[in-house]
Amino acid sequence: MLVRKSFHRLILLLTAIAIGLLFGSCNKTTIKEPGISYGIIGVDPEVVATGDTVNIFGAGFSTDTSGNTVKINGGAARVISASTQLLRVIAPSGTARGNVEVKTDAQSSTFKDQFTLATVISGNQTASATWTADNLYLLKGDVHFTKGTALTIQAGTIILGDKLTNASLTIDDGAHASMNGTVANPIVFSSNQALQLRWNGDWKGVIFAESSVVAADHITYTRIEYAGAHPPNQPGAALTINRAITADSISYVQTSYSGGDGFRFGATDGSVQYLKYLIAAGCSGNDFSFVNDDKASAQFLFGFKDPNFADPAWCGWLTRYFDPTRYHQQYDPRRPKRSGPQLQCFGHAQLWLDFN
Repeated sequence: MLVRKSFHRLILLLTAIAIGLLFGSCNKTTIKEPGISYGIIGVDPEVVATGDTVNIFGAGFSTDTSGNTVKINGGAARVISASTQLLRVIAPSGTARGNVEVKTDAQSSTFKDQFTLATVISGNQTASATWTADNLYLLKGDVHFTKGTALTIQAGTIILGDKLTNASLTIDDGAHASMNGTVANPIVFSSNQALQLRWNGDWKGVIFAESSVVAADHITYTRIEYAGAHPPNQPGAALTINRAITADSISYVQTSYSGGDGFRFGATDGSVQYLKYLIAAGCSGNDFSFVNDDKASAQFLFGFKDPNFADPAWCGWLTRYFDPTRYHQQYDPRRPKRSGPQLQCFGHAQLWLDFN
């Protein structure tokens, strides 16, 4: 790993920021030790929406569906099939987080690992909303906050993108979003797949559409991971911003393991975006892409590649696209072009990590 000496302090600072932003997402499915005569040894999945099917693995259950009483987070769950080692139940509505309990005759068992009922968000959102850290949110399909609405996401909130429906979150023209995490409690967007199965491009990502009005968007201490799904030969990114971003409105944002670009900026009206402390980690495409007539003043952009995931044909640290024909030119941001799209960049670094 070669890094210019003048950037040693910068890298140390941004590495500390990256560590602060990175934290574990939802726990993976846990299986307890087998060999018991009665009880729960596993639950799959551990994150569901009301009405989804939950598999409860164990021993000693009644083969009669009416012979087992199941509660999820305190709410009664309907048993739809039963064997001595597997109960299939329908998740009820109720408290967001809690435990799974099974009672068979005089015996009972509680699976103490946390179980989560997610709040499903889908389709067009025509009213403003606040998402809170005491709930888990599951995006299904293309979710749009429409003109005149505002989305507020509180610190510590976790939002999952559904892989099956290729989920996305778009803030439409005339809508705005405020995502204000903190160092201790960042906002996390991730995949709804089990932790060990999450992969680049599980879902599309977060999109700020071009806006005809000045939007009061604010994003800080937010991580977007395993996003960036896109059709072949079409662009995609974990975070796409196609509108003006005012000074100090986007900072300390990280994109991790995107199936496309990490960040993609593409305002067509000559708007200026002010960017600070952005981190792209392990993204398949470019870490930072600037397209169309986008102008940006950027400070402290930090990207590092995982060679196991980087696309060798279409990945780089910083790329400016000049036209839609896929012709591109990578350049040193310390020597910005004097004509065409404008970029000012102060302080940058690229790291390649070899995990082989």
